[in-house]
Amino acid sequence: METLIELRHGIISPDFGKSAPNLGHHQTRHNHQPSRDMAKPLPDGVEFAGHATWPQNAGSQTNQEMDRLMNEAAAKAFPGSRAATGREYQKKLIEGLPSTNDTGMYCTFTRPGNSPREGQAEPTTGGFTLYCVDPGSKFDGVFRNPHAVASKRSVCCVYGEPEDPDDGPLPGAFREEGEGADGGEAEGMDARAKEEP
Repeated sequence: METLIELRHGIISPDFGKSAPNLGHHQTRHNHQPSRDMAKPLPDGVEFAGHATWPQNAGSQTNQEMDRLMNEAAAKAFPGSRAATGREYQKKLIEGLPSTNDTGMYCTFTRPGNSPREGQAEPTTGGFTLYCVDPGSKFDGVFRNPHAVASKRSVCCVYGEPEDPDDGPLPGAFREEGEGADGGEAEGMDARAKEEP
């Protein structure tokens, strides 16, 4: 399965137009070649590389599988990178992250800090619904949609190891509609997602 890559600063991806011809946004390559040891965290966070896509299905994928798929998509798109964690996003530790999600897809993150149900007992089948940043919404460190269940998703690819070992989202990481949310109904909401607190 091909991974669609959103790249930054210049070169068109060889996969452009093959996997999602109707995205309607530019895909460019991040030409920055890191000159430091990528295994060490940046002093103030991690470095944004670009976006990749992955196929989410929380009904059949465990939380571990979703994390693995996001990390594999990142590593394929930008060798040496990984998927950003929800905690890094909430703490605004992703240096160079664009101000807006212009990928045309809901953007998800790996654990810790990526689900309203994190820390609860895991389901016997499948995994948790994930927090996401809606297409066109600001990347401002706040999640306004806790209902990512199943569809093609984008993920932020970053260089550097996770530096925050804490589990779970930060207090106040999620805002209900009307608390600065951009509006609109969550994509892919199912009965399980609607019942969540």
